[in-house]
Amino acid sequence: MNNHAKRLVELINKLNLNTRSFAVTCGFSQPTTIYSVIKNNSKLTKNTIDKICNRFPQVNKDWLLTGLGTMFNETNATSDDLTVTAKQVIDELEFQLEEITNKIKRQTNESLNTLIVPKMLRHDLVTKADLLLDELGGFLNEFKDLKSELSEMKEDILNIYGKITNISFIETVKAIEEKTKKENGGIDMN
Repeated sequence: MNNHAKRLVELINKLNLNTRSFAVTCGFSQPTTIYSVIKNNSKLTKNTIDKICNRFPQVNKDWLLTGLGTMFNETNATSDDLTVTAKQVIDELEFQLEEITNKIKRQTNESLNTLIVPKMLRHDLVTKADLLLDELGGFLNEFKDLKSELSEMKEDILNIYGKITNISFIETVKAIEEKTKKENGGIDMN
């Protein structure tokens, strides 16, 4: 593991966070940036370091970038540091609350779909609906057959039209030739 990835893992562990919550807390929409630094042993970008240090101002940027100095800035705890720490706790609690809420919603929807909804349906209505669907399926098949037949008829009509057009053209040419022949005193000019 390169030094950037190693220091990042150390920082995440020291902050008592997992990779996902750390990424979300830093403001990344997806944790893939943090995961890829760790997994691919890649270097931290300036943008990533800035996001981390903006979210965790107590983190020593030089340490994160170079490994020099200590992990955290050497200052006495100020009310700003306490506010940031409280904000981190609140953000983590809100994140966990959202996860729990989503899990409950998923479980509630599963319960509705597997337990309540089937008991609400009347068997006779389900049977009628099945019969109606079968009948509609039959109509759909008939419609497809008719559509296919109409497509074939259209093709035949276009072929006939083409032949009629050719015949009409040939007859027109013959009529012109005959007229020209009459005008020339019965002599064929071809």
